[in-house]
Amino acid sequence: MLALLFGCALVCVCLPRFNRHEVLSPRWIPDRRKPAPRASTDATQYTAQVMHFRGEATHRKLRAPFAYRPLAPFLASRLPLKPMTALNLVNIAALLVALVCIDRTIAALGLGASSRLAGAALFTFSFPVFYYGAIGYVDPVAIACISAGVLLIVRQQWWVLALVLAIGALTKETTVVLLPAAVARLLLGPGTIRRKAAVSVAMLACFAAAALLVRGLAPGTGTHLWTPSLAALARNASRPRAWIALTLSFGLPGVLSSRKLPALLWRRTETTSPALTALAVGCAAVLAVALYSFVAASADGRFLWLLYPFAIPIAVARQ
Repeated sequence: MLALLFGCALVCVCLPRFNRHEVLSPRWIPDRRKPAPRASTDATQYTAQVMHFRGEATHRKLRAPFAYRPLAPFLASRLPLKPMTALNLVNIAALLVALVCIDRTIAALGLGASSRLAGAALFTFSFPVFYYGAIGYVDPVAIACISAGVLLIVRQQWWVLALVLAIGALTKETTVVLLPAAVARLLLGPGTIRRKAAVSVAMLACFAAAALLVRGLAPGTGTHLWTPSLAALARNASRPRAWIALTLSFGLPGVLSSRKLPALLWRRTETTSPALTALAVGCAAVLAVALYSFVAASADGRFLWLLYPFAIPIAVARQ
């Protein structure tokens, strides 16, 4: 019953911005002089991919790096709905999958019902789920891949994780944050160095092969590299919206988990959980990606949203 309630609550949290219909947009208030909300460049590129996979003509040229992320648009293209609606239904389904995976991760860590309840609440009633969950992006599917990967890391199911990494590479390149956490869990677990190295290389190879394949076959034009620059740093530093989005997206999961990261990473004892240490390494990888986005891309809260599958189990774990 609780799982059903949280699933319904998550859908309700996404609904106010579903298809970018803002709560205070002209759709809901009588003042028609305000312009209707327009889809972002990201959303228009992803919906154009949906049309491409359906074989429909589109006036928009598919561009890198958006063309490198075909999985969510391909899944949406199988639904007999408008491109934006289909994509956002896939996104909501992905968020429900992520919610289940986070719950199973907390249970796999041996935590009780109260911790699972707290974890579900932290994910469901969060700013990123509300703000980015159903507006035509592919990040929710990436969150689902990372959540599934975190569960597999805790369970130490490495070959299934290799498959998830390949799927993640087809979703969004930021799913690479799973690799440092997986390697950390391998190194802290049993087995020979040779086996640990072989499994690590195999997982990296699966991710790299899928990423290279999608770049070779992507229908988009041009190439794209995230190159650091002072111009990007100055642009992001001068955007209040970026700072607000980053702060709100860091949210309670980030605050609650950050207090425990030093103990997990630098002050380990014999009783410290290897699984939680691996998740702490994943948190560090996400923070590194978010910092890099500040000097190489348009920074917003989606980069810190990647923190949630790693941070929520840490946040609800007892000392």
